[in-house]
Amino acid sequence: MKYTTNTHQLCIKNIYKNSIFFDIETTGLSRERSHIYLIGVGVCTNEIYTIHQWFSESNEEEKNIIEEFLAFITPYDTLLHFNGASFDIPFVNHRAQLYGLKGISQDITSVDLYKNISPYKNILKLDNLQQKTIEQFLDINRDDEYDGGKLIKIYKDYIKKPTGEALNLLLLHNHDDMLGLAKLTVIDAYVKLFSGLAEIKITNAYKNSYSDSDNNLCEELIYELITDINLPKKISYGNDNYYIIANNNTVILKVSLIDNKLKYYYDNYKDYYYLPAEDMAIHKSVATYVDKEHRKPATTDTCYSKINYNEDLLTNIDYIKNAINHIK
Repeated sequence: MKYTTNTHQLCIKNIYKNSIFFDIETTGLSRERSHIYLIGVGVCTNEIYTIHQWFSESNEEEKNIIEEFLAFITPYDTLLHFNGASFDIPFVNHRAQLYGLKGISQDITSVDLYKNISPYKNILKLDNLQQKTIEQFLDINRDDEYDGGKLIKIYKDYIKKPTGEALNLLLLHNHDDMLGLAKLTVIDAYVKLFSGLAEIKITNAYKNSYSDSDNNLCEELIYELITDINLPKKISYGNDNYYIIANNNTVILKVSLIDNKLKYYYDNYKDYYYLPAEDMAIHKSVATYVDKEHRKPATTDTCYSKINYNEDLLTNIDYIKNAINHIK
């Protein structure tokens, strides 16, 4: 078994207290038939990010690197990962159980950056939700040119005939995954903005009229905002109801007015029915009096009512957050 460390000067904002990052490399996707050959852990202390790696030089050393990893993470409260809830954590726990080990403690909080960002794939205009794709969106560069699947053969060849070149490739891929994972935490700014957790102040708000391409008169509300977060990349995105432009800590939000009405969404959509004829959602306690043929379960897209425009909406922070939260 090989154990290595690398350090980087890195300032990670919004990181969870007493937390670490982790990622594994395996010989396949099956927990029953495949082995873990490399485990990486990242720890940030006083803007120094240290990457720890445990590398198995044979399948027989898998137990050793799992034991070392489990012992290392014991003092920490939070485990950050990318899609680890679906893959890494179940994989580690299954392989640990085969060796009579307890696995990752349920007392440690699991934070999956993949799950956090997945609802905002369209807003960020990502082709997919692979870690490298999100890194490219954030202009994060890496030296590694391989994906985990291509490295399986390199590892199997290494077991038969170890070379320094192969070892460096295997360690580099996991190293860059770990470094990129830490840098991905800036994506949390988008999560806060679109989940209503950002503090918002209105700098300007007004009702605007314009003509569309067919010369129809249209109306919209325009909000110019500042927030307490700083977005790492400018974004712009819209649908039939909303359009948003956000850069650094400034946001421009446009809300379409249709017949002088706006949509107001409810969060707990499972408690509502949608009435297609009326184009609105009503609570299930009321919907029981509506014929079943004229109602259907509401979705996140149809769980809304329509409210009349009034000037108070130009200063209503709750409405603004409601609109931003439902752009996706």
